[in-house]
Amino acid sequence: MTGETDPPILKVKRDVVAAVIRQTVELTVYAAAEPEPRFIWYNGSTPVTTTTDLHTNTQNRRIDITTASHSGSEVDSNDKDRKIAFRYSSTLTLSYANVWDLTEYRIVVENDYGSNQTSLQLIQASKYYKLRLLTQTVVT
Repeated sequence: MTGETDPPILKVKRDVVAAVIRQTVELTVYAAAEPEPRFIWYNGSTPVTTTTDLHTNTQNRRIDITTASHSGSEVDSNDKDRKIAFRYSSTLTLSYANVWDLTEYRIVVENDYGSNQTSLQLIQASKYYKLRLLTQTVVT
């Protein structure tokens, strides 16, 4: 858990995400912060909003940004003796991903006590990667 006067602490599951062209891709960041943080996504130096035109010429294209709060989302930090509650998340969803989307996305997370940022790189999935997704076995 963060202290009452700490800037947000951020976590991503993967900092490199493989996108299949013409498919939907999601980029997600998790934050531990009090009070609730604000999330600002960037594509280069341009803030991304649901009305941002990211080189699109198709009607199938949509950009969604969702922010959620989670209760009891306690996740281990890198320090084995310390647990951090990542209670907030923001997901940037690009439907119908195209080659112009393959770039670095930066997210700034801020609250009353400061800000922190991280980057996620969107790369094109190889043909091998697509085949592996189709044949992957999940053991439960």
